[in-house]
Amino acid sequence: MSTTDLPLTVQVPAEDWATARRRIAFLEAVIVQILRDKARLREWFSAAELAALRLPGLPGSATGIASVARARGWPRRSATAPDRARLEYHVYALPGRAFDALLDRIVKAPPCVDDPAPHRPETPAPSQVPGSAVNTAPSWVLPLMRLVKSGTARSLDDLVRDLPAALPVGTAAPSRAEIMEALAALGVRCL
Repeated sequence: MSTTDLPLTVQVPAEDWATARRRIAFLEAVIVQILRDKARLREWFSAAELAALRLPGLPGSATGIASVARARGWPRRSATAPDRARLEYHVYALPGRAFDALLDRIVKAPPCVDDPAPHRPETPAPSQVPGSAVNTAPSWVLPLMRLVKSGTARSLDDLVRDLPAALPVGTAAPSRAEIMEALAALGVRCL
């Protein structure tokens, strides 16, 4: 029997295996994040920052998260904030559901809508139709904002694809340029 015929088996405690898998998933997400935006790369989070993210499987308060971190022995480091010292916890120490939700946000974060609205020449204001409001938006703007707020449309392409199905019957779908112009006018820079 040669050495190539021997099956190799390694036993690893389940907790160590789960940590290693989370670390690998984190590193994959880091690569995606680096390619997208180096300034947003985060590996350490304070309890307050984690509470603000509202991740599933974590308490809703910074105090609760700090208690869980202390009880479970999460890796931590001291960091200085403008007003005081604080503890930060490493992302791969998060419980599975919270870790997965954070990675999902990192990996599936839509790119910013950087294309400015196309420049249109000044046109005279339309004459007021009796009984209509002065600043009336097209009927497709409200469904557009509902899609943006719901988070189901993660990019401009998703909006262009999903908006026609969300429109009232008989409403014509706007063009990509009209959607971009409406988002810019409403101050929506990123989805």
